[in-house]
Amino acid sequence: MLICFSFCFSLEWHCETYGQPLDFSAVEPEDLALRLRKFYCEATPKQTDARKRAVGDAQATEYHRNSLLNIRAAINRHIKDLKRDVDIVRDKPFKRANNTLDGFLKHKTATGLSAPVKHKEILSEADLVKIASHLENYDCSAQILRDCAWYVIAIHFVTRGLEAHHQLRRDSLSFRHDESGQYVTLSHDLQQKNHQGGIEKSEHKGEKRVYATGTKLCPVKVLKLFLQKTDPEAEMLFNQMNEQAISNPDIEIWYTTKQLSKRTFCNFMPNISKAANLSTRYTAHCLRATAIEMLNDEGFQARHIMFMSNHRNEASLRSYSRGCSNGQKKQMSSALSRLVGGHKACATPPPPPSTSMEIALPSSSSPENVRIPLSQMVQNNKQNISEMEFFNGAIITNCTFNISK
Repeated sequence: MLICFSFCFSLEWHCETYGQPLDFSAVEPEDLALRLRKFYCEATPKQTDARKRAVGDAQATEYHRNSLLNIRAAINRHIKDLKRDVDIVRDKPFKRANNTLDGFLKHKTATGLSAPVKHKEILSEADLVKIASHLENYDCSAQILRDCAWYVIAIHFVTRGLEAHHQLRRDSLSFRHDESGQYVTLSHDLQQKNHQGGIEKSEHKGEKRVYATGTKLCPVKVLKLFLQKTDPEAEMLFNQMNEQAISNPDIEIWYTTKQLSKRTFCNFMPNISKAANLSTRYTAHCLRATAIEMLNDEGFQARHIMFMSNHRNEASLRSYSRGCSNGQKKQMSSALSRLVGGHKACATPPPPPSTSMEIALPSSSSPENVRIPLSQMVQNNKQNISEMEFFNGAIITNCTFNISK
């Protein structure tokens, strides 16, 4: 992509404007800055029907803010690759060019030509249910089993589908036990965009684990069956299907020793979308974004999500953790709609206290605390509890009380 943007600038736009390509290895910084000022204001993307459908006719003629910033970064990277000590983002000769870009972007915002950032689409709950229903028949079809194995790996290891899955070998999955039960982990690191290995490789932060659930779509069960149906002589994990297995699932081996091509992995999620009759055509990156947002909505800390997603810093994670799920946006909209109707208080009473909360009481027979559910304590001591002003109207969650006799 970096080379593509530089090629666009140096050949297409520059040739149309100046009649010849630009030689990045020899152009002077001052001259380059002048050409960049002109380029930032004049460059336009190619007009296609798909682009017009995606962003509208007006915005289709303009580069998105992020696209222009990426083009600038690509040109800067190309210059550095040529071993030139020139930085078009920070060097003083390019200050006016960058101010021009800044003003141009502000003008686009003021005139309504700045399109909002379009994130990868998050899978809706209804579509997730459809996928689960479709994949439940994994033990009856070679196609569905392979899709299901890819799906559970993509979600539980929060992988980039194209990069990670192509590297997986039959011995990449390691089945182990601990006090929490059986789980699957990876026996080796995978080379990904932010983790290339080599001298600068960061320290390994620990293994990701996929625990057995005991459900129909138990990931451990799915992966075990997937390995059983793969030819023992196969080197890689994802391979082409045995043609006989497509028509006759009763045969023992469903997958051959011939590895899938790398581009095939781009089609897994779109094929699942079509087979499960989903509302839209999702990609593997949509699945990754959905997994990260799910972890964020569940309240996991950023450092824990980064461990699963292999992000190096929280700034990279923010584009996935968008702050509010659709359900939360609906709740906030309803709350603000009550203001429009002249009401501040919620018409729905707050949820009752959790009946599963326990209170720790000292026991005369044991030095350790005895845990009694709050509901039982209230039932046995209704009068005493009601007389305690502390409990009147209180909603108590996730607390432990140490009460002495």
